[in-house]
Amino acid sequence: MSKKTYLWLGVAIIIVIAAVYVLASLNYPGANGQYGSQEPGAKTGVNPAALNAENAAALKKSEVLPGYATESASIEQAPMIIVVDEKSFSPKNLKAKINSKVTFVLEASDEETHSLSFSDKVYAYIKDVEFSKEGGRKSITFPANVKGVYNFYIDQESNKGTLAVE
Repeated sequence: MSKKTYLWLGVAIIIVIAAVYVLASLNYPGANGQYGSQEPGAKTGVNPAALNAENAAALKKSEVLPGYATESASIEQAPMIIVVDEKSFSPKNLKAKINSKVTFVLEASDEETHSLSFSDKVYAYIKDVEFSKEGGRKSITFPANVKGVYNFYIDQESNKGTLAVE
């Protein structure tokens, strides 16, 4: 082979390596199933896994992450009221439309303090949201931007429910 052929072969190898590197470094929700299943072309909004501790603290203070739920979700949806007592909660299976703003209204019917957490990576930033009868109803709002079924629990992981985003 000539020097020119070796040169072009080297350039082609470098281009392939660069393309593989770029594709591997992308954090595309749904590409490996990590963030739930997703239809091609669906809007995903901000990657919740990229949220930092400051934003997680903002969730606890204001119940809505500033610039997060309001900018990445466009469909208004009726609030979902979840009533909790010392042993259970209702309803356990909730549904949301894709690209909607989801609002959970948490209401304790007993005298205990309860906490809500999601166990899936998409909503991992929603963790230990405390509420009680004494403190009144607590509302949290977040985006439903990725199709899938997501698990949440109240107080302990065995007391779980699901949010289906369709």
